[in-house]
Amino acid sequence: MVESIVDVDYKEVMEYSLDPLIIHTDYKIIYINKAAEKLFQTTKEEVTGSSPLDIFQETSKGAIQNRILSAYEKISGCD
Repeated sequence: MVESIVDVDYKEVMEYSLDPLIIHTDYKIIYINKAAEKLFQTTKEEVTGSSPLDIFQETSKGAIQNRILSAYEKISGCD
C-alpha cells in the first residue's frame, strides 16, 4: 500500500480508472485511458493528436464543443 500521496503514480491511476478519461488541449487529444478506448472503440494511437470532437457523433458535436469552450472560459477566468 502507498504510504504517502507523493508516491501515487497518477498516470497509472488514470490508465486503470473504470471511467473513460480523455485529456486534450487546444482541441488536440493528448491522452485517453483504456476505458475511453473501449467506450469509443478506438486506440490511443488512432486518436492522439486528433480533435476530441472527432470521436463523437455529428449530432453531439455542438454540445461537446460548447462544453469544452465553457471549460476553457472557466480556466481563463481563474487568471
